[in-house]
Amino acid sequence: MLKQSYLSQKYDLEEMVNRKYPQEIKECNETIENLKQDDKYLKENTIINEDNFSPMKINEQVYNERAKAGEKILELCKSVKDTKGVYIGDYRGFKMYLEFNTFEKVFQVALKNIQTYRATLGNDKIGVITRINNVLESMEKMLENNEQRLQNLELQCKNAQETLAIPFAQEQELQESLARLKEVNKLLKIGDTKEKEVIDIDDEEDEEIEEYSKNKSREYVR
Repeated sequence: MLKQSYLSQKYDLEEMVNRKYPQEIKECNETIENLKQDDKYLKENTIINEDNFSPMKINEQVYNERAKAGEKILELCKSVKDTKGVYIGDYRGFKMYLEFNTFEKVFQVALKNIQTYRATLGNDKIGVITRINNVLESMEKMLENNEQRLQNLELQCKNAQETLAIPFAQEQELQESLARLKEVNKLLKIGDTKEKEVIDIDDEEDEEIEEYSKNKSREYVR
């Protein structure tokens, strides 16, 4: 039973080392690269004017004042019912899509370059722009969080690999027990005519472990 438990844990770790961690590490690296590019793109396309505002284009019209831009977005909310998002313009290089979140019953602006960032809107025209800016400027923090997550994933993968290299601690004791069982089994045989009916306990034990291993291997292949 201990050996089977050891094998079960081993196959779980192999699944994580060979599939789960590599996939998550790959996705995390892609996210980090996308965030770096988006953050650079944001800085390159941000031009602050006298109103401390980077001009926003909505429906082909450029707004240089944050209050008027926010007011226009709130006005568009009254006519938007598409949950998939309606393209309304560009801001700081990012395409803007106005959405209605049916689950939370709120309007959102989705800002897209490589990745998509969503800002939940309120009812205040100045607050609308503030929330959009906050989401865009959170990229550096998101980048930091993902870099930390990548380090943790790589460490977890390394620890799992090291654990996989640890052999079954009771292997010698198991083999000794099986050897003793084999001797006892021989002593229990009663005549040649009964020989085929006697169960070889150690072989049965080996077969159980082997069968368990095959089953786990088939599960892993799927």
